[in-house]
Amino acid sequence: MRDLANQGINLIKPLANRLRTPASIDAYVRSVFRYESEPVETLCTVQFMVDSISKYGYFVGDCDDVSIFLASLLKSLGYRVKFVAIATKRNDPNFYHVFTDVMISGQWFRFDPTVSSGTTHIYYKEMIVNV
Repeated sequence: MRDLANQGINLIKPLANRLRTPASIDAYVRSVFRYESEPVETLCTVQFMVDSISKYGYFVGDCDDVSIFLASLLKSLGYRVKFVAIATKRNDPNFYHVFTDVMISGQWFRFDPTVSSGTTHIYYKEMIVNV
C-alpha cells in the first residue's frame, strides 16, 4: 500500500493543488468514491482510480484502495500520512480495516470515507504504517 501511495504522488499532485486543504480533499474523495467489498483482495493503483474518475466520475474500491488514494493526495501537498490497520474482533489476529491518518498542526486526524464523518472506530489493536 505504501509503495502504491508514493508512486501516485506525482500523478495526483495537480488535483491536490486544486483542492489544497485536507478538508476539501476529504469532501472530494467522499464525492468520487463508491465502496465495494472485494471477494478477492486487490489493490488499485492511483492511476487506475484517476482513470476511473475521468471516465465514470467515480472510482470503486474498498478501504485499502481509498486509503491509498487519500495518502497520495495528502502526501503530494507535503502532509505526514500513515495507514492505520485495525483488528475489529477480539482475540482475532487479523486486521480487517484500514484508514488514513494525516498530521495537521501537530495532531493526527482520521480520514475514512468508508464511514460517515466523525465515526469513532472501535478496535482491539492497530498496526501503523508510515507512508
